[in-house]
Parts: sequence; structure tokens; C-alpha cells
Amino acid sequence: EEKAGYTFKGWQLPVKKILVPKQSVWKYLDDGSNQGIAWEDSLFNDTNWTSGQGELGYGDGDEKTTVGFGAEGQNKFITTYFRHTFKLSQADKMGSSYLISLLKDDGAVVYLNGVEIIRDNMGSGKIDYKSLATTSISGVAETTYLSFMIDQSLLRTGNNVLAVEVHQNAANSSDISFDLELVGNVLENSVFASTNVKYPFNLTADLSLTAVYESTTACKVPAVISENMTLHKSCSPYVVPDDVTINTGATLTIEPGVEIWMSPKRNFYIHGNIEAIGTSTNPITFKMNPKYGIEGWGALNFWNTSDTSKLTYVIVDDATKGPIPNRIGAISGYFTTLRLDHLLIDKTHLNPIASRYSDVSLTNSYIHSIATSDLINIKYGKAKIENCTFVGNPAFDSDGIDYDGITDGVIRNTKLYNILGNNADAIDIGEEAINVMIDSVSIFNAFDKGVSVGQRSSVILTNSILVNCNMGLGIKDSSMARIDHCIFYGNGVSVNCYEKNLGRAGGNAIVKNSILSNSYVASYLADDKSTMKISYSMADNTVLPADSKNKFGNPLFTDPVHQDFSLKAGSPAIGGSFENGQFTDMGNKLPRIIMEPDVMICQIYINPLISLNAEFLALYNPSSKTLDLSRYSIDKGITCIIPDGTMLAPGDTLFVTENSSKWDVGRQVVQWTEGKLSNDGEAVEILNQYGMVADFVSYDKTANWPANAFDSEVVLSLISPKLDNHFPESWKTTPLITSVSRLNNKNASDIRIYPNPATDKILISARGQENVMVQIYSSLGQIVKNTKLGQNGTINIDVSAFKKGIYLVKVGKFTEKILIER
Repeated sequence: EEKAGYTFKGWQLPVKKILVPKQSVWKYLDDGSNQGIAWEDSLFNDTNWTSGQGELGYGDGDEKTTVGFGAEGQNKFITTYFRHTFKLSQADKMGSSYLISLLKDDGAVVYLNGVEIIRDNMGSGKIDYKSLATTSISGVAETTYLSFMIDQSLLRTGNNVLAVEVHQNAANSSDISFDLELVGNVLENSVFASTNVKYPFNLTADLSLTAVYESTTACKVPAVISENMTLHKSCSPYVVPDDVTINTGATLTIEPGVEIWMSPKRNFYIHGNIEAIGTSTNPITFKMNPKYGIEGWGALNFWNTSDTSKLTYVIVDDATKGPIPNRIGAISGYFTTLRLDHLLIDKTHLNPIASRYSDVSLTNSYIHSIATSDLINIKYGKAKIENCTFVGNPAFDSDGIDYDGITDGVIRNTKLYNILGNNADAIDIGEEAINVMIDSVSIFNAFDKGVSVGQRSSVILTNSILVNCNMGLGIKDSSMARIDHCIFYGNGVSVNCYEKNLGRAGGNAIVKNSILSNSYVASYLADDKSTMKISYSMADNTVLPADSKNKFGNPLFTDPVHQDFSLKAGSPAIGGSFENGQFTDMGNKLPRIIMEPDVMICQIYINPLISLNAEFLALYNPSSKTLDLSRYSIDKGITCIIPDGTMLAPGDTLFVTENSSKWDVGRQVVQWTEGKLSNDGEAVEILNQYGMVADFVSYDKTANWPANAFDSEVVLSLISPKLDNHFPESWKTTPLITSVSRLNNKNASDIRIYPNPATDKILISARGQENVMVQIYSSLGQIVKNTKLGQNGTINIDVSAFKKGIYLVKVGKFTEKILIER
């Protein structure tokens, strides 16, 4: 397939070229010191190392350069380090295969541009300067070069660095040896074996062919940028046929509106910096070249950069990762400074952003991924996130924001939604992250924790809202959290301090001026290895400590179902907190979370008289979108799995019942598999398709729930879909007949029944409902009349034979109650 920006010219036979000869000059360090891992990197400064020609070593007498081993012959240095820099042209890099011949005594590990490529006669796992070679080398093996194929994608146009560490098998070993050769099969002539796209041949021996291409007029980003360069909109789109390296000290400026079309698996390696400043109407885009379809490209790798890189109004699509496993991310930072503003990453194949030992600022950005990955992962450096939105997915262990080892980090004015994977947290703070400020953050739907604080970390959480998490805030492993003016709603546990790993102690929390509401397990928990202080706060599940000005009861949120947590007039949380010498309101005044609510329980019929009527729950859709309830389940009170394909329209109701045969076909009904609803009260819990709690209600005969629901055939009905359904005052009882009606029926005004009350006849008029079925039900749910509307949407019905009482008139999908008097 043709490379981007090139057309096919012909097939060439490569020739063998020695890129690093035997007996080359190497930098070496022979002082017995521990060099850790920094020396492996291609940008490591080895100026002060000694130079010598290979073969290098001691003890055999055939060395061209003798290296040292220390002052004690029976306690020699175990490890000696070697580095060699070599240059490759573009043609050198595009060879068909590359082979390293390695001479070593006893063991060696070889790195190319910071990536380990060979490990010979060394153990597995981590290697350090005291690691011994596996066996002792002697005899002919001491002069034998071993061959290893290497991955040519690790080679770069321009400077490359080989780094080799040679290890003794024992401290009293008599000798070491080292030399190396690198050979490539490369193109060095213009003779073509064929100029046809298809080249048939009979394979009788090893054969290597290389396709040669000629440049087109398309604008291309060069493989090496050694001095300042600008990509102009007038030449956009730019194609990227090969990896691009921006050398130290060079700046790549990208004008607004430029599109950069990447080739499969190609990367940017930025050691200088990028100035990509787009605008809201002319963003800069990095994307896959359309000619290659959906296959992903590599990443923007900012490694050991010489200056700050700035990306503003930049879109990054179709990226995967760079070549080094621990530096993954569509944007990958390593010892760099990044200023990312108005960034849009919505279609990546792996981590959107990851950095190590860097200074990263992300503002005004939208980050989403469908992959198993953290949305942003920042370790060991500086981190600030402000005014951003993060949207997760159901992938396992895929956190929203992950800070490790960060001091004075900031997460502010940021939203995190739908972190749905098992073991996934919206915000994960660990590895001794110190004094991380999380302020004015909205978290909605996190499978595990809204905020996790562990591994001796400390967090300040203020003015934030955490909704629908298994655990709102989890603190463990000798960590500390200060919580002030926060709202926790619909979480399993609002704040939980506990010992996760044996021997590492629990968590410590100070909670003030906060509301801990609608927790389906407990408002707070603290084990005996933890501490928690709560003051000037309010809960409605677990009673808070009584001596700290705390309150218990309904906080009277305006519309918690639709995430409006402002306080109604008369709320006990108003003026309930105290700070700076004056009383203020508990919670906070963050704007409502603009997310669609999930299904909610709106009716409960427990059938206390053991009549012929079937028990049921009614599930209501309070959102503005049709809900797919496939694989939703109920696992408390009763057992039920909602069948695949069950859809619930906005404002519609699904009935879950013990016996669906007792319901007429005009209603959407699912039969549960086992269980009965307790006549004394119990918890009923609905789980969504991810296993998260979508809604729960704990009704109770001994509490303040409507008493007649427990001794007569009436239905517990939610007064309004805007009310929190776990408070008894949000419920009333209605006649059993109303169970077939919709909650808050928006179209009831379209049905007119006259007169009402009636004695002998009624007129039904239903606008736009011609030829629709009309059914009249008694208070026991029996159908007493079956008919149809006329062509004009009206019908007269004789009710003179009906007994007096309340009846339900069902016209199509809509219902109205009537009273028959005598």
C-alpha cells in the first residue's frame, strides 16, 4: 500500500549495511555506581563518561580498551555501563530488517532509545547494578557473537542511542568482555527489480524486497524537525507518512484550522515543543488519514522537552499509544510541561492523556474514551484540571482522573459522568499524593467510588456533589480527607473510612457543613482503624453524632430526581452550618447536573389481604428519553431480571408483578421470578445493566409511611416524580384501580368524560383517538365495559347498571377516573 504523500515507483533489493561496526568507540562507566534507569534514555547526558574502542573489558588480554573493576580483585564491580550514539538517514531507517551481533561475558541487557530490546544470560524481573548474570561464560562462548533481530520501529531518523549493561556472574570473576555490531538491510541504489505493483517470483532462498515510493505534491510533515517550522492552513491537510521527531530547541507552530493526517502507528516525538493554538471556529485536528480507514495511529509523545508545549482548541482523534509501555496516552508526557486548553478527545483507542514527572495543566476540555483506560493519568509531578468534562464507559478499572504522587494538585469546576466499569473510580488519588484540592466538582454515576483516597494521601474536598456512586468518598491506607460544603446523594455509603490493606491502617475524615442524603447502605461508616468527625451536617439514613450540631431528616431538595439540589424554603439545611462566625446553609449551590435520571419506583402494592389481586411494583421513567431497561434487575424484596428489548418511554410506567396473567394486554408488564413483597416493609432495590443501584425504596410499616397501605387494598403511590421516593412523606395511597394509570399523565387533558360524577350515561371525548379501544375497570380491576371510540373520537356509554363507586376509564394508553353515584 502506498505511503501517505507518495506514489509507488518500484521494487528494490536491499543491501547489507553496517550501521554500528564491531570495535566502535563506546562511552562507558566503570566506577561501580548505581545508575538506576535514567542512563538508558537516549537524552541522558553521558559527557563525563570515559570513551574507548571495542572490544572493551578486562582479564582476557584481547581487549582494545581495558575497563576498571574496583580496588578489590575478589570483590569486583558487578555491572559496567556502555553507551553509543549513531545516526541513521531516512533510507537507513526504512530497511527491511536489522540484526544485532552481541559479544558479552557474562550477561547483558541492551536498550535502544530507552526501550529494552535484548536480555541475555540475565534473570527475569527487575535488573539493578547488583544483579548477577545467570551463568558464567567461558571457553569459545567468550568470543562468540550472538545474533538478535530487533524491531525497526524503535529506530529513528537522526540520532539513536544503544545502551548496554554488562553483568558479572560473580564478584570474583576473572574477566568481562563486550562488543556489538548493528547491521541493516537497506536501500543504497536506484536499480529496480521491477516497477510493477505486483512482482511475482519463485522463492528458492532468503529474499528481501523493498517498495520504493516517490513524493507527491501533498504537504507533508518531515520526519525530523531540527529548527523552527510552521504548518500553514493554506497547505492543510498535512500528511504524516513516518514518525516525526521534533529535536531539542526546535518549535513546531501549527496555525488555526490545520488538519494533520496520521499514518497507522506513526508517532510524534516532541523533544522541543509544539505551539498549536487553534480557535473555536478553526480548531487544529490530529486524526487518522482517511485512506487508511479506522486503524489507529500512535500518539503525541512529549518526552524530555526543552520548552513548554501549548495545545489550544485541538482535537485528537484515532490515537492509540506510543512505543514505551509505561508512557501510554494519546497525549503522553514524560519530563515535560504541557498547557492543554479547549482540548477535545472523544475517539481514542487507549488512554487519552497520561504523564510522568511532568507539569500538566488541562482546562476547558472534554475527554471521553471507549477503551479500558483512565481518562487522564498523572504521576509524580504537577497537575491542574479546571473547567473540564470527563465521560467514562463500562470498561474494567477505567478511572476518570488518576493522580499519583502529586503534591498540591488541583481539580476544580469539573464534571465526571458515567464511570461505569467494575473497580472504576471517578477520581483516584494515591501514592502519597499530598494536599490535593478538589473543589466544585460534580460526579454522577461511578461504579466504585466518586473519590478514592489511598496510600497515605491527603485531599480537601469542597463545594462538590457526588451522586449515584457505590461509595461517595472512600478513605483508606492512612489517608486523610477534609470535606466541607458537599452534597452526597444516592450513594451506597456517602463517606467511608476503612482499612483496605492489612496493617496499613484506616482512613481519617473531617466532615463539615455537608448533606449526606439517600444512602442505600449508610450515611457514613468508619471501622476501628479509622477516625471520622462530622459537624454541622445532615443525614437522612444514619443518625449523625448528636453532639456536633448535626441534623437528621429530609433536606428538602428542589428536585433531586433531576439533580437539582437547591434547597426548598423551609429546609432544615438552611442556616444549618456555621463558619467564620456566622450561620450559612449546608451543602452548596452548584448548578444542577444536566444528566438524564434513571428509572424510579413510583408504586408499590403489597396485597396485605391476600386477595386475588397480584402484587406489583411500578417503575417510572422520569427522563426525557426512552430508557432501555434490558438486563435491569431487582435483587431485594423480589427477584426479577427485566427481559432484553424492554423499552420505557418518557413519562411511561412498567409494572413488575408476581402474576402477569392478571393484567390486561394494554399495560407493559413483566413478571418476577420469585419472592413476595413484605407486608411489614422491606428494601426494594433496582440494579441497572452494569450492576449499579438505579433506585431503591425502603418502605416500613412502623415508620411514617401511609398506614392503610399495610392493612387494605390500596397502592403506595409517589406523589410526584420530582420527590425523593425514599422519604415516607413523598408517598400517598390511591385506590387499586389507579395502578393502571401513568404517573403525572401529561395527556389526561386530551380526554374528556362528562358528566363526572355520573348516574346514567357518560360521554367520552378523546381528541385524535378515533377507533381506539375504551375499557372501564371496577375498583377491583375487573373490566366491566369493552368498546371503541367512534370515527369522531367520541362515544356515549350507558352506566345505569354500574354499582356506585370509583371506576377507571382507559382510552388507548391514557386513563381517567370517574365516580358513579346513585
